[in-house]
Amino acid sequence: MPTISVSGATLYYESSGSGPLLLILQGGAGDADGCAALVAALASDFTVVTYDRRGLSRSALGDPSAPVTIATHADDVIALLEAVGATTGPALLFGVSIGALIGLDVVARRPDLVRMHVAHEPPLAAVLPAPERDAFAHHQEELEAAFRTHGPLVAMQRFMTILGIDPTDREPDAPLPDRTVHLGENVARLIRADAPAVRLYSPDLAALRGVRDRIVPAAGASSRATMHGGPVLALARALDRDVVAFPGGHGGYAAHPSGTAATLRRLFMPEARALLDA
Repeated sequence: MPTISVSGATLYYESSGSGPLLLILQGGAGDADGCAALVAALASDFTVVTYDRRGLSRSALGDPSAPVTIATHADDVIALLEAVGATTGPALLFGVSIGALIGLDVVARRPDLVRMHVAHEPPLAAVLPAPERDAFAHHQEELEAAFRTHGPLVAMQRFMTILGIDPTDREPDAPLPDRTVHLGENVARLIRADAPAVRLYSPDLAALRGVRDRIVPAAGASSRATMHGGPVLALARALDRDVVAFPGGHGGYAAHPSGTAATLRRLFMPEARALLDA
């Protein structure tokens, strides 16, 4: 079982394929196994790495009660990139939701490690105008209240409703979500530890503007009017970048793996060729 030791945790990761390094940073309660169909669709062109965020599934914590921040998660990703990408050069990143936030923090702090970061619907409330920011905070409070009252699965169902996620909006052969033995614990960790970290995160916009050519704001085709549609549009305006549309909604990377892989390949292949020619 491949792992690396980081401050306060041991991270589990998986690697498949060959070619330039592509690290997928999943959202929500997703772990290294959460997008297997997408990994399979990309592994012919890239070395695809996925991992369990600290506290999820097989990534054990030294002190489970210790607070976590987006910067903590970014430190983990930096350590992972340094460990697995030492001989491949800067990595390509695809981050979803909290994973997109983590990727933004990595590219702001360590642009030498990142060739391109596709940031799919980062929950970046700090860039929103005050009324929209308050509404975003209200939705987050709803989720945490649902968790406290009804437990993790009800909280995730509420999350899907808020985001307008349609479980029937999927490619015909896309695998259904795998309810692993870790799901309940992972959702609990997400709500208790990672959701507060998301709520408190404020990006270094000056640093991000300095590397704006390496950042691709992205959103699902059906996400523009949802909770996570506003922040990515605001981020794109702040960086003077266009938003790239992906199939599906907030979870489209799992429900539309072939379409997501095709869009990522279109974005990443020019960068991959440049890395190979370097």
